[in-house]
Amino acid sequence: MNARTTPYKPNFTDRERKDAVIFLLLSGEHDRPDRGAMCHAAEKFGVNISTISRVWGRFKSTFDSDGINGVVSRMPGATGRKKKDRQALLACIADIPFRRRMTQQCLADELGVARSVVRDAIAQGQLLRHTNTIHPLLTKENKHARIRHALRHVVHGPDGSHFSPMNNVVYVDEKWFNEDTDKRVFYVLPGETVPHRERKSK
Repeated sequence: MNARTTPYKPNFTDRERKDAVIFLLLSGEHDRPDRGAMCHAAEKFGVNISTISRVWGRFKSTFDSDGINGVVSRMPGATGRKKKDRQALLACIADIPFRRRMTQQCLADELGVARSVVRDAIAQGQLLRHTNTIHPLLTKENKHARIRHALRHVVHGPDGSHFSPMNNVVYVDEKWFNEDTDKRVFYVLPGETVPHRERKSK
């Protein structure tokens, strides 16, 4: 016999399964296929002989309860990678500290999933990218000092009052370089309260 040159079918349709059983029944007598019938069926339907043998075995074991319908494929409900429970994963995010949610990869590592899972959640609006900036921490005295500073630059003249252009004033913006980054990105759930970061000028 010549070697088979065409590949076998990846799946055997339900219609083909039933046709194969009918082919085997017609090939023999007393519900027993003729010798060599399974090889002929495998060639006819383009599948491996072991596939024909399994279909025939299932037909015999389920005939009394299901008839020929017992040979239909069980693939639709029994195969494929099981999907992760997305809602359960999202619920876990609320327990992860914000400092561990600053990159997609960091969050994926905390959840024990691939980065693509986090990316998909963002694309579907189940997870949000939030840019968080530091706000000045102003005490009551700080606010009063700011008002006094502004009033010192009010110029009164015959035409009324106006602010000085402050061309001869050098403004030094005090930063908190060593304490925190001015802007941070956090990945948060919709409606989740984001951290309010404040720093007092030095």
